[in-house]
Amino acid sequence: MKTTVQDLQRRLIALGFPLPKFGPDGDFGAESIAAINNALDELAMWRDVGEKEAAKEHPGHSRHRRYRIHNRGRR
Repeated sequence: MKTTVQDLQRRLIALGFPLPKFGPDGDFGAESIAAINNALDELAMWRDVGEKEAAKEHPGHSRHRRYRIHNRGRR
C-alpha cells in the first residue's frame, strides 16, 4: 500500500499532532514538518525514559540519537 502525504498527515492528527492551519491537504510543507518533528520529540522523550531505565541495568551503555526533519524553503 502506498502511503501519501495526506495519509501521513491524517495519521499525525489521529496521534494528537495537529495541523491547525492547513489540515491534511497533501502538501508536505512547514506545518507537516513541524508536526513530524513534534512527534519525533515525543518519541525521543519516551526513548530517553527507556534508556534511563536501561542505564540502571547496564551502566555506561548509551545510544542517544536525535532525529530532525528540516524545512527546505517550503511554506
